[in-house]
Amino acid sequence: MNLLKSNRQYSSRSTHDGENLTTSFKQKMYFKPDRHRKQLLHSGYQILARLSFALAVMLGFGSNTYAGISQLPLFLTTPAKPNTLVILDNSNSMDEDASGAAVGSNSPLSKSEIARSVIKSLIISYTDQINMGLMTYKLSATSNSYLHNSPYDVSYNPANYNPSFTGERASTTKRFRISNPTSSGNFIHYNVALPFYDTNNQGNGFCYSPTANAFNNGENPSSGPWDTYRCFASKTGTSDTLPTWSNVSSETAQGYSGLKGSFAFAPTDSDLAQGILDFGKQNTWHYVSRTYFTNSSPGRGFLNTPIRLLNTTQATGLNTVLACNIPNTPAPCTASGIKNAGLTPIEGTLLTAKDYFGGSWTNTSEGYAASGGNQTYPLPTSCDKDFVILLSDGLPSTDKTGALVADPSTAIAAAAAAAGDLKAAGVETYVVGFALPYGTDPSTLNTIAAAGGTGSAYLATDYTTLLTTLNVIFKDILSKSNSASSIASNSARLDSGTRVYQAKFDATDWSGQLQAFSVDTTTGALTPTWEASTLLPDHASRNIYTYNPLALPGSRGIEFLWANLTTTPVGASQQDHLNKLASVNDGNGALRVDWLRGDDANEQKNPGGIFRNRTSLLGDIVNSDPVYVGTEDYGYAALSGTEGSSYSAFRASGAYTGRRPMLYVGANDGMFHGFDATAGQEIFAYLPNALFPELSKLTSPSYNHQYYVDGPSGVGDVYYDSAWHTLLVGTAGAGGRAVFTLDVTNPDAFGSASVLWEFTNANDADLGYTLAQPAVVRMENGDWAVIVANGYNSDNGKAVLFVLNAKTGAVLKKIDTGEGSVSNKNGLSSPVAVDTDNNHSVDTVYAGDLYGNLWKFDVSGPTTGSWKIAIAGNKPFFVACTTTGANCSDADRQPITGKPNVGKVGGAGTDQNGEGVMVYFGTGKYFETGDIIIGASPQVQTFYGLWDKGSAITDRVLLQEQTIDFEGTATTIGGTPSIKPIRVVSKTPVCYAATSAGCTSSSPLKSGWALNLLSPVDGAEGERVVSFPLLRRGVVVFATVIPNADPCSFGGTSHLMEIDALTGGEFSGGAAFDVNGGGVVDEHDKVVIDGVEHFASGIALDVGIIKTPAVVEATSVDFKYVSGSTGNMGTVVDLGGGALPCAGAGCGGGAGGGTRRSWRQLR
Repeated sequence: MNLLKSNRQYSSRSTHDGENLTTSFKQKMYFKPDRHRKQLLHSGYQILARLSFALAVMLGFGSNTYAGISQLPLFLTTPAKPNTLVILDNSNSMDEDASGAAVGSNSPLSKSEIARSVIKSLIISYTDQINMGLMTYKLSATSNSYLHNSPYDVSYNPANYNPSFTGERASTTKRFRISNPTSSGNFIHYNVALPFYDTNNQGNGFCYSPTANAFNNGENPSSGPWDTYRCFASKTGTSDTLPTWSNVSSETAQGYSGLKGSFAFAPTDSDLAQGILDFGKQNTWHYVSRTYFTNSSPGRGFLNTPIRLLNTTQATGLNTVLACNIPNTPAPCTASGIKNAGLTPIEGTLLTAKDYFGGSWTNTSEGYAASGGNQTYPLPTSCDKDFVILLSDGLPSTDKTGALVADPSTAIAAAAAAAGDLKAAGVETYVVGFALPYGTDPSTLNTIAAAGGTGSAYLATDYTTLLTTLNVIFKDILSKSNSASSIASNSARLDSGTRVYQAKFDATDWSGQLQAFSVDTTTGALTPTWEASTLLPDHASRNIYTYNPLALPGSRGIEFLWANLTTTPVGASQQDHLNKLASVNDGNGALRVDWLRGDDANEQKNPGGIFRNRTSLLGDIVNSDPVYVGTEDYGYAALSGTEGSSYSAFRASGAYTGRRPMLYVGANDGMFHGFDATAGQEIFAYLPNALFPELSKLTSPSYNHQYYVDGPSGVGDVYYDSAWHTLLVGTAGAGGRAVFTLDVTNPDAFGSASVLWEFTNANDADLGYTLAQPAVVRMENGDWAVIVANGYNSDNGKAVLFVLNAKTGAVLKKIDTGEGSVSNKNGLSSPVAVDTDNNHSVDTVYAGDLYGNLWKFDVSGPTTGSWKIAIAGNKPFFVACTTTGANCSDADRQPITGKPNVGKVGGAGTDQNGEGVMVYFGTGKYFETGDIIIGASPQVQTFYGLWDKGSAITDRVLLQEQTIDFEGTATTIGGTPSIKPIRVVSKTPVCYAATSAGCTSSSPLKSGWALNLLSPVDGAEGERVVSFPLLRRGVVVFATVIPNADPCSFGGTSHLMEIDALTGGEFSGGAAFDVNGGGVVDEHDKVVIDGVEHFASGIALDVGIIKTPAVVEATSVDFKYVSGSTGNMGTVVDLGGGALPCAGAGCGGGAGGGTRRSWRQLR
């Protein structure tokens, strides 16, 4: 309230009377996608598996250039940081404590000091992660004032005191009390206490007014006139009886003495915030501290600190402003700190922020600075990730002109409109109500937050809840700016139990999520059902195992507990590794085990904590694609003898049919996790022994991201010890040179014997970083094996294939291609293991390498000694090259890092007359530190379809070249534009035989086809294929990657391509995509280009970089779920249902039928 006499200001204050307001939290996380799809491993049986998100692609330099494996997701190496403008309330009421009592700006109990302290803490936590600036309310001219705390409508009668009372402020019953400084042993009782200002220290004051009324009826209007009070220096006794007005004897009889004078009081910001226009028949005050005061406002905001990268310099500038500021600036207050004074102009301040973000703002009176170290512009690049965080302790009290508002709902509506203007300009507004006045409906602020694009307001009541709330907001902002995700599914056929699984990570703190979605059986729409990071068991009850290499087989799995870990050899044991950080033995190994298990007691957020803080116990999931394991049938019942007959019994057993469905994935928290695929709980986790030398780094507060369990996995059923087992083989990926195998036959019984073996570079120096996916197979000679490519950056630099015993990990066969050296390193990529004679045993393996060689390995012999490179002279089957000719220079070789797929040709009488197989793969790489950069003349990459008839393809001239002929938005035959930009490829005939369609006896015969990834619009863009291609109904499906180092590009873009598997050209058998958005795939999805009708061969996606999609079949369409580096997930509707929707001549005989569709998936 404002005292009207002799220019003295006696102002009211806004109380929040200690009411607890529940803080509302919102969690929005966007992390990196991992895809699940069916994939050919052996004997034609497709199993669910996942491919690495960042595994293959080439830049503008030669194929065998080695730059070093990146320890960051390439699309996040230079992310733009979000622009965040914090608007901090600096009205008079910020001098109050959370209950509304005046305590002074420099008091640690004041809302102002709490808010400043929280923001300073956030500055420390988010240094170098965001761009941050600070705005407050613009102030009118202020006066140097003295702050007093003034309880309203007081009672001196102790019978009226009830600390549990929650009723009206002017009720006879009072919930608070303070000692009466002028009446020993007596108290002042009240429900509301607010600030009161004067140009002098008024000491203690005790006032009464017979005309005052604290209730709605009879209150003063906001513009006056106001009640008159007689005020005294002392009040003794416990009587609440009002004296006769201006009767000294009556006043003395009621305990009043020391007349100060007669005064009228007007409301100030604190009063207006609570709708208080009357101050009770009795009120008091006592002096608190010096302060500033004004009871007006210009109605606008003031930019204290322009948005800049939150580095040390910016932090210093912000901390300088975030000091208290009171007259005479007693330490720690400074003249540079924020003044608290005036009213609450939320509408105008948001409009000031809009003008600032708009880029044309030049108002120096509102903080604009044209030059110097504090210049306002330019704003940092944020990739349109711009945010305002409005922190207010009450509702708006003025409009944008500074005029007082009589109707709070009008002021809220105006502020919401301003937030809507910000949202329309691309700036989202978060709203935090902090210690709101008692009686304020907290949901009122939701209107502003909703208009600002953030849903609802957050509420906080003290330091802890405010810090938690702002951390949630900052994390949400960062998750919108630094995220990526990937996808998987538990079924390729859409039914009531089909789920899609999305793995995500947040690059701001390297936390991870794994979310499940149910799939609508009609529309393919996804509904979230669970998220695994929120369901992890308590650290003490988690079932976590690691590997003891010194133990006997069958007992090498040990629980990950300190007492169980190895202590020998000295200096290299598991305990030794965990006791060290940066080669310094700090003896904290046991505590590190607790931290890795999920105990946060020793994190820095707790007193005395020494380890890194985590927001989620699940680490980031980047390149380890989730693998679904249910009750898949690998077809081994067709095997002869005991193996075949026992497999049927194995699959029919209750233990198998009732087996818990599981989802397995590696994370960069050091563990390989097994989650219940139905409910999301972690059933067990495995921590590879090979990672122990690096584990301590995870606990460091200065942790820099690196990979741990980050590679792809393989799964399969195997037979040994007279029983069937389901084995899962995991890899460390870029996290280490290691492969490990777990027995997951019964995940609920996972224990010591379930950990079978680890194979590392200590076992063989030719094993590199295991970015390649292993295959669990039966060999032609009856051995059960794990086929592993050696990966990249091995000690010897060669490309090597390992065939390991599935049970023991012993090397059955090592096939060295001889290609590569220590100085010019090569490495073998993911192999595809193939059963060409359909006897459920692998006889052939294909794999590419960094030199562009596609190797064919013959493993059909009865002994391991006969397994070899299939082409005579240890030559590759094909060399991927940008040029034709028998010899390919190093500069022209195209690296092959993705896993090939294999399809069998049609039978007798078709183009290929039942001879051989088709091998499909793309070229390029995308795992080394320089692979995000596109040079001026990037090497053109290619997608190949090769016909393997038994002999090598020695020259690219033997392939039919296809081209991308159109790229962009096209018009459908119905006259509507395509819903996304599309591609159309050529359809040049491929003459496998003189009788092939479009060929003659004089046509050069071809051994396959090649499609250059060359845009007809932009030319060479560095486009490449980094993931596994799918084969579906005569179409080969693959995702491309076009890297982009622009921090606003999410690492690049992708096209989903679907081309004819036989020719590599346009799929003329029918439409492949729902181009017009009709929800079905039919003739209406044809496009017309230059007057000619075409079917789309590719579609541009707007989710950043993608990998192979998860495919779920519905009745008439397929739903292909793609999720990319933006963290968003999309659905592509394309051909499905087994019938090609095509009418008229030349359409072929349906899926896989007729001479036109002379291809079928390998069986």
